[in-house]
Amino acid sequence: MTYFSRSPEEWKKYDEEKKRKREEKNKPKKMVERFSLFIIIAISAIAIFFSIFGPKFSRFMFPHSITKKGINLSLQTQDNFYYPEPLDIKIYVQNTKNKSDYIKIENFYFRIIRKSDSKVIHDFSSPQTIETQIQSLQTLLLFDLLKEAEIKQLLDGEYQVTASFLFNGDNVSLTRDFYYNQKLILNVYTNEMFYLTNEFPVFSIEVANRTDTTITSELSGNIKINDKKKEVFNQSFYFGPLNLKTLESTSFKLPLNKTFEQGIYNSVFEFESINQNYYSPLVVVDKIENDTKDLSLIFYTPLFTSRGDSLHFEANLKNSKKKPMPLEVNQIKFRLYYENQLIFNYENNDRTRIYISELGTTQVFDLSEVRNITLDRSGNYLIDFSIVIGNDVLSKQQNISVY
Repeated sequence: MTYFSRSPEEWKKYDEEKKRKREEKNKPKKMVERFSLFIIIAISAIAIFFSIFGPKFSRFMFPHSITKKGINLSLQTQDNFYYPEPLDIKIYVQNTKNKSDYIKIENFYFRIIRKSDSKVIHDFSSPQTIETQIQSLQTLLLFDLLKEAEIKQLLDGEYQVTASFLFNGDNVSLTRDFYYNQKLILNVYTNEMFYLTNEFPVFSIEVANRTDTTITSELSGNIKINDKKKEVFNQSFYFGPLNLKTLESTSFKLPLNKTFEQGIYNSVFEFESINQNYYSPLVVVDKIENDTKDLSLIFYTPLFTSRGDSLHFEANLKNSKKKPMPLEVNQIKFRLYYENQLIFNYENNDRTRIYISELGTTQVFDLSEVRNITLDRSGNYLIDFSIVIGNDVLSKQQNISVY
């Protein structure tokens, strides 16, 4: 028989070939679907596992904070202390539930050791049993080291604090490490937040003796300026021998003998005499911006507070532009009114430079660096803040209610 298209055998072969090509084409898609399904199942399994067993593992993940049946027990302290400040260590009990609960604490024991030799620095135990109701979302202070003893002037090194006790019949152990610093503390930074391409940058070096002895070592080394690819500048410095008594400090200026092209550089200070390295950014721009249309003021201050509290106020400039803004501030004014009467007035006419990264913010004023103001009267206060950049004035007001 003669076929004008294909024979049945040819059509069968054609269909099989077409099916094979279709399966090969869809194979990656099926693999993706299977892999996605596997990921979803795995995530679900992990979520179920931690919802059931998470509380049992939390003490290993966070040895200074655990939660038992909605009651959080936490040991809080700083990561670093500096001579001669006393240790500030507290233990809190917080009810994270929306209902009250009963707590019972027994056999409380507290200890601080030096990790290098396991020497006990301080220990405290209390046979007293504490039983009380803790209200919903309430936080109770269980232990405050500052009220028990003033521990300070420790040797330089790493320490460990441990608190153990029975909580509702269960053994609890909270542990946290911290470092007590007894050494020469340095801080390096540029005198200005940025420099122009035709200016010679100047660095400041602050040195503080946070030890119990006089420091007489020399202060010398090198500064290396690096861009993203390589070192572009190297300069040595020598400030002579130090003679700093306990808690004394001093500062030095380090002008560089080179100008730089526009860019952000990484400055590395290698203090050879004390075997320490410090880092500081160096920002260089080709011009100072005067356009303020993409700038706005942001305040950090409470809207409501209690009588007798100190006023906390910070002003920041936000840059809504997708490029950095090097600016020069000509004036800053801060005024505080109580019931429409001016009670505090601050004005600074010193020119200062600020640099705001793209879509970033930079602090331009902190009241705590100027004056500690106590809000000693109940009523309504008004903050009036303004900043002058070029020929533009940015201003904003904020009301505060004191009860």
